Amino acid sequence: MRVKDVQRGVLLTGCLVLSLFGCSGGGGSNDDACLALKIAGGQECSTPPPAVAVVATKSGYCSGTFITNRDVLTAAHCMPSPGEELAVVIGGFSARTTRARIHPLFSSIGFSPYDVAVVTIGEDAPVTPVPINASVDVKEGDTVVLYGFGLDQNGRDVVDRVKKGGEALKATFLDVDKVSSDSIDTMSAGGDSCSGDSGGPLLFKGSNGQYGVVAVVRAGPNFCKADSGFASDNTNLQFDEVREFVLRAAPRAQVN
Repeated sequence: MRVKDVQRGVLLTGCLVLSLFGCSGGGGSNDDACLALKIAGGQECSTPPPAVAVVATKSGYCSGTFITNRDVLTAAHCMPSPGEELAVVIGGFSARTTRARIHPLFSSIGFSPYDVAVVTIGEDAPVTPVPINASVDVKEGDTVVLYGFGLDQNGRDVVDRVKKGGEALKATFLDVDKVSSDSIDTMSAGGDSCSGDSGGPLLFKGSNGQYGVVAVVRAGPNFCKADSGFASDNTNLQFDEVREFVLRAAPRAQVN
């Protein structure tokens, strides 16, 4: 299943977004307790890294990561139809996108290894961008960290969670099951990706000890539960043809 569409349509733009996200958790670091929380395991991220954002249209949403103050890394299959507005929302900040670049080899048929996009906003976001990790290769048996704004195991989307006093963002550890140029496949380590987590980052420590993005969520299980036993499929940013596209689209992005 593509982890793209919201189970019910929600309006994630304008005043509703600003009012909801203004109540969400504040900033934190990549080393705080948030890393031990669950995407689909009943826990939420009260101190999220401030660079993980919602990429939203009027009909649905995905997740994404600021890799510069204006450029957001997300999944290509999250891009809307021509003419449909796309917004990026983080904390109390929101901005319309001015440009969207999709990998030229992306295909919407099947699980494309080029399922990656970079969207650009017209003003600097008040965030600390996340670097791309190219210094340490991810391998089978490693553990990565996933962030996303998708559904939780109770079927609640980001708006439902915040309305009920919860936190917007979720996080979990995932075990790396297989690595290829096509994908970094991950297995549930107590949580899993769900609808709305597409485009979210998988993070891994580089040689300098700093977390960087190594993959983008592409597809997950057909159900949303704490331990799905399902190998999720993620676009591998350590694949040269993918990483080089991202760096051309966002030349100010940092690599660690």
